[in-house]
Amino acid sequence: MADNSSKNVVYVKSKIGSMDNYDHKAGGGTTKVYDKNENYDNVKSRAGANDNIDHKAGGGTTKVFDQKTTYENVKSRAGANDNIGHKAGGGTTKVFDQKTTYENVKSRAGANDNIGHKAGGGTTKVFDQKTTYENVKSRAGANDNIGHKAGGGTTKVFDQKTTYENVKSRAGANDNIDHKAGGGTTKVFDQKTSYEGVKSRAGANDNINHKAGGGTTKILDEKTVYK
Repeated sequence: MADNSSKNVVYVKSKIGSMDNYDHKAGGGTTKVYDKNENYDNVKSRAGANDNIDHKAGGGTTKVFDQKTTYENVKSRAGANDNIGHKAGGGTTKVFDQKTTYENVKSRAGANDNIGHKAGGGTTKVFDQKTTYENVKSRAGANDNIGHKAGGGTTKVFDQKTTYENVKSRAGANDNIDHKAGGGTTKVFDQKTSYEGVKSRAGANDNINHKAGGGTTKILDEKTVYK
């Protein structure tokens, strides 16, 4: 298989004819583009628009008043104050507004006859006493073997930190540790591509300096002034 490491794109050229009109400058045509600041200093109103500018509306049968309403001389409706000094009276219903007092209120008859009575008798006794555990002892025989240490049996329990200081690799695992791969028919290249000598496609820059002109359409770019 051929070695591709010598690939070089330094001598790649543009497509045939792409540079034929490289220095061409556009011209001609029928379209004209204007860039002019628009001025409205001398613009006047539409003909007749100000003929009646000082006209004031008048006539008609409808009158519109703009007057503040005043109630200075307004009086009460006829007869509205005839009985203004009247005080209601008579009738059979009386309404009292009196604060209720319980100073002389007594208990219901017989409610306090046994107020000094103390309950007694009966077979049920109720105690209100704090429980103390000062003299409480362990259940009989619970502490008979309190000093016993377990021993015997066939199961051993170890509490030992594991160390891997002398651990070695699996047999043969490092036999080819210094081996470097080689051979085979596939080559892998790591090369930076260079485009230093690459040119434009043939004819691509033929009209690079062309400037449009001519044409029948006019485009105005003027600043509007509203003085």
